[in-house]
This record gives sequence, C-alpha cells and structure tokens, in this order.
Amino acid sequence: MLSEQAVIRILQALDNLRHRTMLYLAYSSGLRVSKVVRLRIKDLDWERGIISIRQGKGKKDRHTLLSRAASLLVKQYIKLEMPPFGYSLGKIGRHICMRRTLQKVFTEAVVRSRVQKKVGIHVLRHIQSPLDRIYRED
Repeated sequence: MLSEQAVIRILQALDNLRHRTMLYLAYSSGLRVSKVVRLRIKDLDWERGIISIRQGKGKKDRHTLLSRAASLLVKQYIKLEMPPFGYSLGKIGRHICMRRTLQKVFTEAVVRSRVQKKVGIHVLRHIQSPLDRIYRED
C-alpha cells in the first residue's frame, strides 16, 4: 500500500502530461490499466462526474466517478496534446499507449520519486484518499 504523499510524489515525477493523466485516472477512478488505455472521450460525462466503463470485468458495463481534479487534468491534456481527430486517451493517431507501456511508466515514476516500496500500477486502484487538491482550476 502507498501513502497519499507517495502517490503525490509518483504523479509529480511524471513529465509527460498524457502519462500523468492516465495514471491519475487509474488512481482517482479505480480503473484497471486496460480500461485507462482504451478510455474514450465520449465515455466521460463531464457534468455528472461519471465515467462509463464498457465491457468491464465479467463483460459488464459499469460507471465510476470522474473527480473534479481528474476532469481538469483530462481537459488540460485534451487542450494541449490531443489532436482534433483523437477520440481515445490511449490512442493518438497511429500511436497506441499499451498496458505494458503504462506499467513501465509507473515503475519508472516510482524509481524517480524515490518511493522505497516495490509496487505495481494496480496498487493505484486500491488507494482511497482523494488527491483533488493537487490539480486546481487556475
């Protein structure tokens, strides 16, 4: 298990906005890595603060929370980095961010943040404490 401070350090160790956004979504919404990389913009309900998960575990559709902080981060990512034709967070043009890529990014961020625990990306799903104060509207 990671503390809130450890998660903050890991997320701040990421320079790439795309990777930070995807890992923050995994953390704040409890999403599996495979769902984060396939998450589409149309799956996000900005007004209600909900993410629709299609064909989740057990082939069931479900909904999870889209926090205000995650919403702001995704909007910033869309505005700065996503091309107009991109509709998926994990896919830009022909480049697709695979599960393994995101796992490696997380591992590298843990090393850069100097967190002394051996953890995998899946641990982000099990942390309960919200980080909404990191990302604020300016």
